[in-house]
Amino acid sequence: MRERTVFLKKLMKKLMPGSLAAVTAVSLVPVSGINAVAADEKLSEETDIEEITTSMTTKEKVAQMLIPSIAGDVIELDDPMAKEFAEYDFAGTILFTGGLYDNKKTIRFIDNIQRANASKTLESGAVKPQLFIAADQEGGRISRVQNSTTFGGSMALAATGDANSAYEAGRIIGNELNYLGINLDFAPDVDVNSNPSNPIIGVRSFSDDPDIVSSYGCFYMNGLDDANVNSTLKHFPGHGDTATDSHTGLPLINKSYEEIKAVDLAPFKYCIDSGADFIMTAHIQFPAIESDTYISKADGEKIYLPATLSDDILEGVLRDDLGFDGIVVTDSMQMDAITKNIDKYDAAELAIKAGVDIILEPVSRYSDNYFTELNDYINTLSKMADSDKEMMAEIDDSVKRILRVKKESGLLDKYDGSDVEKRVEEVDKYVMNEASTQTEWELAKLSTTLLKNDNRTLPLAGNTVIFSKLADDGYAYSDAVSKLEKEGKAVADRTKYVSDFDMLDSKDIEAYVDGADSIVVISDVFNAAQIDPAVTEKSKKTDEIIAYAHAKNKKVTLISAWLPYDAARYNDADAIIVSYAGLRSMAFSDASLYTNKRKYGPGVTAAIYMALSANSGEYRGQLPVNIYKVNEDYTYSDEILYERGYSYKESVEKKKQIVTVKTRTKKISYKKLKKKAVSFKIKATSTAGTKLKFKKLSGVKGISLSSLGKVTVKKGLGKKTYKLKFKVTAKGNDRYKAATKNAVVKIIVKP
Repeated sequence: MRERTVFLKKLMKKLMPGSLAAVTAVSLVPVSGINAVAADEKLSEETDIEEITTSMTTKEKVAQMLIPSIAGDVIELDDPMAKEFAEYDFAGTILFTGGLYDNKKTIRFIDNIQRANASKTLESGAVKPQLFIAADQEGGRISRVQNSTTFGGSMALAATGDANSAYEAGRIIGNELNYLGINLDFAPDVDVNSNPSNPIIGVRSFSDDPDIVSSYGCFYMNGLDDANVNSTLKHFPGHGDTATDSHTGLPLINKSYEEIKAVDLAPFKYCIDSGADFIMTAHIQFPAIESDTYISKADGEKIYLPATLSDDILEGVLRDDLGFDGIVVTDSMQMDAITKNIDKYDAAELAIKAGVDIILEPVSRYSDNYFTELNDYINTLSKMADSDKEMMAEIDDSVKRILRVKKESGLLDKYDGSDVEKRVEEVDKYVMNEASTQTEWELAKLSTTLLKNDNRTLPLAGNTVIFSKLADDGYAYSDAVSKLEKEGKAVADRTKYVSDFDMLDSKDIEAYVDGADSIVVISDVFNAAQIDPAVTEKSKKTDEIIAYAHAKNKKVTLISAWLPYDAARYNDADAIIVSYAGLRSMAFSDASLYTNKRKYGPGVTAAIYMALSANSGEYRGQLPVNIYKVNEDYTYSDEILYERGYSYKESVEKKKQIVTVKTRTKKISYKKLKKKAVSFKIKATSTAGTKLKFKKLSGVKGISLSSLGKVTVKKGLGKKTYKLKFKVTAKGNDRYKAATKNAVVKIIVKP
């Protein structure tokens, strides 16, 4: 990786809330050794990337720009796959597989892939670079490695109100991926979820506020990087304001470049300035930026080139405006946004010429002729490149970027899997171990947000009935009770759990409500359409439960398990708890309750745990997004019902906030300064994740400081060491007081 923010690890104990610091100190995974090899097998540290690229054949270069997928329930390397990895010099592979449920098999599977890749040399006789082994491991909903510590996802992390939670989640997820052999994570998602009707992003986003997304996204990125796993910002230039899912259609965002820059691009810029290495593109049309069109093969109509294929967006905005010099990888090229509209070879050529470095899923793994199609794809692109100087030049540039990052990641060294059996034997010590799952649990409790508690509905009292769509939420209830009992908080056996409540008739619902003192409904909404009773039966039944309970003078608690926007839809509930992380991603704390580490969501467990035991002042979570009122047609209005940052509390004492500043000596070439001014950004963060303001305290007139932390050294400044003293101010919020930090940056103008 390029410059890592190792300083974060050194500051973790100072920055972390006590309850969290205590359980994170022992959860580090030993990351050295997985790619370690003997000195005589290493390529020279002076290896010239230019020389390697020049020695590669066109086919080798094209293959180095591809990440094909392994999908389905595959967990063993068959002969055709092994042959493919041996034959071609791929950039890597992505594990789109449901087979990643056995961590021991996963280690061996990845080892076999790397061994197959290393079984042949390049045509020049040089050692083949190791593969990027990629996975979508965002946490929460998007977690390909099933038996691992994945936390509640991005929005749940932001709900803790502490950006260090994102760092710690990224670090633990990264350590576990690294241990398994996965070295590239397509995370974090830094989309700003500004559209509550967004059908695909939702809780995968940290917030609808670009400053919160910037801070938490950067902390998460740093956590992965410090675990020696390459992180990826996605989906550039922003998928948060779409009403169409690019898996099934071609979205269009009709906003000006100024609007896009102020909101959607802000987190990308912030993280790029902090050392991002990978960025994934979005298959979305942005006509305000890219006006070039293509005739869709679906209907013969003109479409705007999506960001993935746009040189104005990738070269003009990403490279030139934002200054990104790392690897650009496409989102899957098998999504309908591309496959239904654009010829696959046209798409490949446009992507390469637009500045894409890696094409993800060039052909469908589910094709009956997969290997033939992949071979044809490589051969066709190679012929195209050999006859097109512009395309070949772009390919050369991309291969150099890829090899540069591989060198920095230790992937130009010859693969050595001598530690595989030891990792297999000890995997339970390092993947989803007691310390990491305890951290996951503490963060789940910290993120649980109380929005409403009319007439002291909570904590739950008397006989309780819990209505849920999903049977596994019953295990969440069992584990919540088990945790309370271990803590000496006795819970009477007075709860009736009912799954598949959307299948109940009215008489059954009435019978359950009649026999209860407290009623709980778990709402698991994934997109805006699911709040419409004409679309989902569970929406209709939720209305029926609340109405009947109120008619009987009984109180109802709603647990919003996923998207928090359903809180507005069922705002007539007496109490509302938001968890952001329903089913998925947490092991049972009581081993007697599960076999083979079956998984369910930490958010629902934490919500039930809090509902059974906590008073309103004990809920620490806060809304990372605005919740809008619902119109009569079940769409969202522009009127805010619950503001971002809100949490219901009868009395809360604000915590002290800590501002951290990364101060480093900045060296500037005098020769460069003679020609033009030089600018750089000061890196600073706050525990509240709030927007920071910078103010210059002292220093020479030739060095200025903007309120956003941008330092500009005036053209013509003399050779000397200068000191810039400044102050950083962090705004307060419902949980934290405002805070300031004074710091100094040294600027050396050198010969």
